[in-house]
Amino acid sequence: MNLLHSVLFSTFALGAGGAEFHYDFRVGPLDTKIFQVQGAKDHLKAEAVGLKINPPASMRKSMRTGVSLGFRLHGDFEITAPFEILVGEKPRTSYGVAAAVQIETDRPSHSVSIERTLTKNEGAQYRAIHQDPRRQKSRQKLITKTFPATTNAGSLRIARKGSKLHISVADDDSQKFRELYQTEFTEADVTSLRLFSQHGRTRSAWNVAWKSLTARAD
Repeated sequence: MNLLHSVLFSTFALGAGGAEFHYDFRVGPLDTKIFQVQGAKDHLKAEAVGLKINPPASMRKSMRTGVSLGFRLHGDFEITAPFEILVGEKPRTSYGVAAAVQIETDRPSHSVSIERTLTKNEGAQYRAIHQDPRRQKSRQKLITKTFPATTNAGSLRIARKGSKLHISVADDDSQKFRELYQTEFTEADVTSLRLFSQHGRTRSAWNVAWKSLTARAD
């Protein structure tokens, strides 16, 4: 089943017999019936390059700017979001910048994100973050893994197959994904999906464009 842009996503559940949603941010204005804008609305605009997030370099506080979807994903799923860093000046402070895809699940509540980051000390990296409530009594409740990044464009992917979570990336326009992180994961529904840019207190320019978003479920 193909889901068109006009679907009110907040009332739809992907996964009943298989479904696919695809949204191209490069075609027309952002559909606010589907996406909820988070953060500063004047820093975000759908243009020919994609959903462009362009916060001022002079921002004094760190904040997330992007869009979210309130919907449910059942069973196995795959979420893919191509991006391009249009301007990426190295931060002048230790706190870096990021373009990220994040999901949250129903109880037990997991939070997972894959980020393309840029920091003063580490430079360009991919960062996988998993907040696992099963580690409530452990000091490692928040698991963070970092990997080198060599390009300013690519695709971020989060997928679940059975009881496993897979986080992968592809460089530039390639459809060849490489897996960065795999772990045991909850079978609970995904209830939230976010695309965002994290920026602030860096005194550097950071301009990201999200090209599209695809979500598939079985």
